[in-house]
Amino acid sequence: MSKEFIKQIADIQLKELQKRLTKHNYRLTVTNRVKEKLTEEGFDPHFGARPLKRTIQQMIENPLSIEILEGRFTEGSEINADMKNGKVVFTASEPTAI
Repeated sequence: MSKEFIKQIADIQLKELQKRLTKHNYRLTVTNRVKEKLTEEGFDPHFGARPLKRTIQQMIENPLSIEILEGRFTEGSEINADMKNGKVVFTASEPTAI
C-alpha cells in the first residue's frame, strides 16, 4: 500500500470528521503538514491503513473535542489544524461571509 493511497484514505476519513463538525456549526481545515503526519503515524507495514482511524482520533478528534468542550471555540468557528513542534495545534479564525 503506497503512502499516496494512505493519504487518500486519510482525506476520506477527515472529510467524514468535517461533516460531523459541520452539523454542530464548526468548520475544520487541516493543513497538508497534518495530513502528512497522519499518514506517517497511521500507517503500519503489517496492518496497512487500519491504525489510521485511531491515529486521527488520537491526534485530532480527541484533542479538538476537549478544546470545544472547554469553550475555546465558539459555535460558527473556523478551526485550523496545523503542526507545531511535532504536535497538532488548533487555532480559530473568524467565519468568512458567504
